[in-house]
Amino acid sequence: MTSYDDQWPDGNGGMMSTFQAVMIAEGAVPPEGATVDERQRNYVACWQALIDSGAAWSLQGHFGRVARDLIGQGICTDNAAG
Repeated sequence: MTSYDDQWPDGNGGMMSTFQAVMIAEGAVPPEGATVDERQRNYVACWQALIDSGAAWSLQGHFGRVARDLIGQGICTDNAAG
């Protein structure tokens, strides 16, 4: 089971918690970064963290649908699929 305190790469050399990833994915907190590229990496990293932690599949259906779309587009990977 995922702890919302678990730490994941943030896409910019730092770490974020599962809770932070949920807040970014929800749009409640903006992605972190000084540039558009850094914010985009942080946003993608938040979704990857939700996929890797399994939270994307246990939260509201929206999370799972967006995660599947990102995996289907090759933006994120489903590391459990192999």
